[in-house]
Amino acid sequence: MAFVNVILNKMCLELKNIPMKVLCIMLVILQSFFMDVIIINCYGTGPGGEDECKHCKLCYWWIAGDALIVAGFIVTFVVSYKHLEYYSNSRRLNKKHMSYGVPLSAIVWFIYSSYLSAKVAVIFITAIDDKLKSTDFYGPQFLKTGICLSGVVFILFVASHHKAKENSKERMYITSVSSGITFDVLDTVDFLDVLFVNETGLILSYPLERAILAIAILNLLRPTFSFILIILNHFNATKLSRELSAANAVVYIFFVNVPFMAVRMYLWHNLDSDMSVFLVKNFVMIFIGLNELHEISLEKTQEQDSSVIEMTPRLTTAHRPTDLVDSSPEGPPQYTDALVNRNETADV
Repeated sequence: MAFVNVILNKMCLELKNIPMKVLCIMLVILQSFFMDVIIINCYGTGPGGEDECKHCKLCYWWIAGDALIVAGFIVTFVVSYKHLEYYSNSRRLNKKHMSYGVPLSAIVWFIYSSYLSAKVAVIFITAIDDKLKSTDFYGPQFLKTGICLSGVVFILFVASHHKAKENSKERMYITSVSSGITFDVLDTVDFLDVLFVNETGLILSYPLERAILAIAILNLLRPTFSFILIILNHFNATKLSRELSAANAVVYIFFVNVPFMAVRMYLWHNLDSDMSVFLVKNFVMIFIGLNELHEISLEKTQEQDSSVIEMTPRLTTAHRPTDLVDSSPEGPPQYTDALVNRNETADV
């Protein structure tokens, strides 16, 4: 039994995070399948269909783009693996600060999220969502599942770029950020739910529809900014600058939660839409973000006050009134300051 445990431990050390990378790539492929099937089937019925769209063949080019995305993920994982191994074996560099992440990962993730956002935009702009029926297998739930997979992909993608130990502050920071991004993706899918007219029965104005779609797409792109921050502070191995922390809080408040809450409140009060449970999440996250901005501002003010105190010249011994006399226990105080002695001589 002990021999088996040794073999399993050795296999885990050799494999490292390869299973997570493989699973991440498989989910990217699965998500591409979900989105492409909806676009190809609904934008045109496909070759030989009665209502075949003349642009249907062009829809298959989405698959070529997906292949490039998958290739980009593979290249990123290979480069990140070599990056981690190089800095782990180097003795001249600080492994704690230099052993995590590469800029190529942020670029690939931005391309991936942009491509996913483009698919979402095409589906809702061309009214493909109106053709989806809840009774069909390729229905609204199929599309929502495909979009939700991006949150899981983000967790696996980030987990494949570090060697943080279990229960370390780096691991807890990574888990916190990844969980928050996944929660925001679910919030985005729930936000897009109002655009499915066949399910909600809501008749929205054209500007409101485009505003909802634009806000949702921005939220699908926002994980790129979070991933850049993770790289900049080396997965919490170094402290993030105060300016970047404030920028992250501002983006999270005014580009995600405030628009989501405002639109949901409008739909609730003016169109009698069902109140989403994520409305409470938006309110709580706004409060947390504002509190974070307050703490950052308070910390900056305290540092400025301390620097002013340090720059103030200290009083020397001769300038302090208590040092003008010699409090000797043998007799009355004897003045030692030269100015006081001159005054006594003048009085005499």
